[in-house]
Amino acid sequence: MVDVEFQPFSIKVDSYNVVIFSIGTSSQKDWLGAGPGYMSSFVHIYKKKRCVFFRKFLEESCIIEGFDGTEKVCEFKGSTPSEAWKNSGILSKMNGLALFGLEHPATIEALKKHQIPKCQPKDWNDKPTMDKLYKYHLHRRTITNIDWYSLFFTWFNQTNSILELRTSLSKIYPSNYQFSEREVQAWHSFLRAAGCTNITPFKSDVSMVCFNFKFIIV
Repeated sequence: MVDVEFQPFSIKVDSYNVVIFSIGTSSQKDWLGAGPGYMSSFVHIYKKKRCVFFRKFLEESCIIEGFDGTEKVCEFKGSTPSEAWKNSGILSKMNGLALFGLEHPATIEALKKHQIPKCQPKDWNDKPTMDKLYKYHLHRRTITNIDWYSLFFTWFNQTNSILELRTSLSKIYPSNYQFSEREVQAWHSFLRAAGCTNITPFKSDVSMVCFNFKFIIV
């Protein structure tokens, strides 16, 4: 099954049902790691009308927009979520980070997953990008001094986009090397993060230690 990048979800903040319908990240500590691309919403009364309030991030600001149907009735900005809510004069006594949906465990987990380094096969010739993936997914879970990059280089330059993992790994590891299940899982994560899909038609009861798996460039 192909991994699903993100699915919108709802959380409860005080009495409000907050919907997180897209994820984006940044290095902004005051935004708890969220960034452009992140959007959330909830319904609240504004000037005696039931409005939908959307919250999002631009490169340097936090935005709150209120809509009555398709009509935008208000917009507020701030350098932080708390400042944006304070400027709105709405719910200003509540925690601005919470109102953006950022303090809920489900949101924190979604942001964490989104920050996992990824790339596509077209990026395999970018060694610094591949190094980031290697260090995150595999470096601490396998032996040192393996030429892991040659696997991607060879694969990308061959005519067949399908790779038999066990055979390919045998070319870069010592002969008779014994893989742990954790190590194989790390390789699977590494390959998925590099834009590959597991196409092995094995059932879940087949041991991963056998790792007779195939991946295809997508």
